[in-house]
Amino acid sequence: TSTATFINASGVVATASTNTPRFDHDPTTLAPRGLLIEGQAVNLALRSNDFNTTVTDGSSWTVSGYTRGDVSTTLPDGTTGNACRISGTVSASFRSASIAVTASTAYTFSFWARNNGGSQARYRVWNATAGTSIVDYTLPGSNYVSQIGGANNTSTTWVRVSVTFTTPVGCTSIFVYPMSSDTGTVDVLLWGAQVEAGSGASSYIPTGASQVTRTRDELALTNLSSVSFNQSAGTVYSQLEMVEKLRGSFIPYGSFDTSGGGRCWWWLRHNHDVSSGQRILGNAFNTGGTAILTTSNYTHSSGVFKFATSLDTSASRMVYAIAGGSPQVTTASAFTLATAAQMSLNKNNDVGLTDLGSMWVRTIKYWPTALPDSQLQSLTT
Repeated sequence: TSTATFINASGVVATASTNTPRFDHDPTTLAPRGLLIEGQAVNLALRSNDFNTTVTDGSSWTVSGYTRGDVSTTLPDGTTGNACRISGTVSASFRSASIAVTASTAYTFSFWARNNGGSQARYRVWNATAGTSIVDYTLPGSNYVSQIGGANNTSTTWVRVSVTFTTPVGCTSIFVYPMSSDTGTVDVLLWGAQVEAGSGASSYIPTGASQVTRTRDELALTNLSSVSFNQSAGTVYSQLEMVEKLRGSFIPYGSFDTSGGGRCWWWLRHNHDVSSGQRILGNAFNTGGTAILTTSNYTHSSGVFKFATSLDTSASRMVYAIAGGSPQVTTASAFTLATAAQMSLNKNNDVGLTDLGSMWVRTIKYWPTALPDSQLQSLTT
């Protein structure tokens, strides 16, 4: 529902116009990841590509000890333009303007970096409220951006650096440092800074002197007759990948909805629990909007996974199979399913705009009948 970025088949950051599908790719292998569908996100980092302009409105990036300047090169978006070069050999720092945050909340800081000949510059997240560090490692920490691609790497490879952190109790303001060094030679190119709420970096959102919002993606099939939808029984199969931004509750990502976009058959509810990992379940609701069937939490590994689920209202039976595992069956008393009007992805009245993470859909299939349990298992193998 707004312009948004993705990684195209050439591995560069491309921009799609409003209401245009984004088919995303792995930035390193260029392998297709599928149709990218995301929740709403806000880039809190100002001047995400303008690191060298000093202004009086409080949106500037500031440098201490380092030398900074523009270098014309091929950027992560495939264009030729200026990247910010940070270099020096003394204890120094390069940081954002102050960013207002909510205490005890997960955020993700990300940016693109390319080593230009340095050896050990780190990134940092700083609690500006208390004057203490939130993220600050020592060698050989993975946050040392100068070591991307190997020490003193001078290749043209850009890598997106990303770190998720939780703001401490009482923390209402932070600084993010793409570069902060105590010793060693620093020489790094930077592009595309982003700070956003949630436990993962979403697609890049360019900013200027103000924060920018990327609105939620929504996908809906409103003509269910085109898939011969059966109100009494059906099967859904999908192959996809998910990165959750909100953890601790099951978010409905895929569903057959009523005319009001409400509760009918939620066939993809997903959550990344900190202790249990990735989990999936489903719900089926009667005409009064009451959940009659709710499956148990079905855990699965991170990354791409296959799942299939069937629903038979006459037997009040819902089945899930994932990654070739044994079908999981949930039963109750017979019921009449709430009337479905559309099939939706990322569109549900029970979900907040910012609750949804990133989803890469490779395949979705629907059958207007409840397939045998053994076939569900076979589909997901």
